[in-house]
Amino acid sequence: MSKLATINIIIGFLAILIAACSGFFLATIAGTAIQSNNSQYLNSLIFTLQKSAHTHTNMFGYLHIMFALTLRYSKLELKTKYRQTIGLLLGTLSMSFIMVLRANFFTNQTNFLEIISAVLLSFSLLSLLTHIYGVILSLTSIKSP
Repeated sequence: MSKLATINIIIGFLAILIAACSGFFLATIAGTAIQSNNSQYLNSLIFTLQKSAHTHTNMFGYLHIMFALTLRYSKLELKTKYRQTIGLLLGTLSMSFIMVLRANFFTNQTNFLEIISAVLLSFSLLSLLTHIYGVILSLTSIKSP
């Protein structure tokens, strides 16, 4: 396994660990809200964004791991693969850190953070699309017996 694949696996497991910790806190908050009959909080934008950040952080963790496991099948240059890793990492930060910031501090002033999040997510989408292209190049170059 290459060094870049190992880095992606580490990033993926760290993202899943962070999502698991945030899930613990979300479950605790939800349990407290249910016990105190505070259904207003459970239906709030803040709680929805926190749940979304938790879910997307898990998803991006798995994306990093799958990216690492399929990295060797891509025909693209190593420099491009590093850029793809950075693009995926930007998407991970967008859907975890920036979404938590939006949920807890900037629920009324989200325009700037929404634009930053959209740009970072565009980089992650571009990374995924170029990786798919690299894997397709590898698959089409296989000669059948």
